Amino acid sequence: RIPESADKRTVRKLPRAAEDAMPAEASDADDGEVMDDDAAVSSAGEEEDDEDETGEEEGEEGGEEETEEEDEPVPPPPGHVSHDLVYYFTVNNDTPETVAEKLGCDWKVITEDDDNMARYGRIARGSKFEASTALRIPESADKRTVRKLPRAAEDAMPAEASDADDGEVMDDDAAVSSAGEEEDDEDETGEEEGEEGGEEETEEEDEPVPPPPGHVSHDLVYYFTVNNDTPETVAEKLGCDWKVITEDDDNMARYGRIARGSKFEASTALRIPESAD
Repeated sequence: RIPESADKRTVRKLPRAAEDAMPAEASDADDGEVMDDDAAVSSAGEEEDDEDETGEEEGEEGGEEETEEEDEPVPPPPGHVSHDLVYYFTVNNDTPETVAEKLGCDWKVITEDDDNMARYGRIARGSKFEASTALRIPESADKRTVRKLPRAAEDAMPAEASDADDGEVMDDDAAVSSAGEEEDDEDETGEEEGEEGGEEETEEEDEPVPPPPGHVSHDLVYYFTVNNDTPETVAEKLGCDWKVITEDDDNMARYGRIARGSKFEASTALRIPESAD
């Protein structure tokens, strides 16, 4: 039996059994003492009120969450520059070379920029970036070229540079290949180092002196570029299509992705294709 001193509001909130679910000794007189019909009606109404209040609170919380989501910065669109012309947002698989071509500058100023290095660590010549990676536009970039690029919205800005961003920007393949490409850069700038591919076949013989720029190796396997040679200029000299040079497995293994207008440093070794004249 519920005592009269019990809290009526608390009792009304408890779940009720069916009307016929009563103890055997209960009488009709007792029924009225426990809870009358008016109380039953008001109890149901109060339960509904409580549910309404709870629903309103949940609705308010949901509204706050929606507001927070709306406040999140808009992700920068690939291939655009920031509204203040400070950052370029890459397209998927962009490399320092392809970005440099778009900005009208040397790829090295992109890889050696303090802000870029603080965000992503060491960046190799052929590193591939994920879409919307923010790269600082160097002062040496062509201002007219940069202004012609589409601009992102004013709130589409990169997050602050931090070590935590490193893994999100560069994919694993780029990170793994960067170490190998450092060796490639050394091969391009050092004439005193022999080219591995062509000289492995003649290890038993005396190693020849690397030919000067514009020459071919003694076994006619490699062509050594002059400064600022491109796949097109090399193709003209060798009598072949420039695509067979950029798509050659050996050349790609050494230097990564090679674009049609990529410029080579002096004495860069390129495998001479079989289709050459």
